[in-house]
Amino acid sequence: MKLLKSKEAAAAVDIKTWPLVLDTDDLPRKRIPQIYKPPTPEMLAYLDFSVSTTGILAGVKMSHAATSALCRSIKLQCELYPSRQITICLDPYCGLGFALWCLCSVYSGHQSILVPPLELETNPSLWLSAVSQYKVRVTFCSYSVMEMCTKGLGSQTEALRVSYPSS
Repeated sequence: MKLLKSKEAAAAVDIKTWPLVLDTDDLPRKRIPQIYKPPTPEMLAYLDFSVSTTGILAGVKMSHAATSALCRSIKLQCELYPSRQITICLDPYCGLGFALWCLCSVYSGHQSILVPPLELETNPSLWLSAVSQYKVRVTFCSYSVMEMCTKGLGSQTEALRVSYPSS
């Protein structure tokens, strides 16, 4: 905070244009109500964008109640517990990918092994290796990921057989 309030910083940036900055080393004695308002179930949690079947970008408003219900349903259906590991190979930007990458592991407390789908272009066995190595029972991926893995690994069947002989 001393650096932010210094003359050098004030000469470079107008401090009046900044949002409220809290000095956590010097918190006020009384509670300031405008700092944090706990969310209500109907408050907007985030906007989820996806492309419709007609190719139009559509936004869906996700409330806190809807977000909690989504996480709860995934947790119950997939039996996600803190001791469970899951592998996720979905784009993390919207839809189920966003919910799994960013929300469900926090809600459920399980460990997520994240495999970016773009990594499969250079290493098609990465997702399947992660599932095998960590003995994952639940994994999420898209059809394109499965197709990329099967096509990419289909030509390597003989090399894989030599590398991993059956016992």
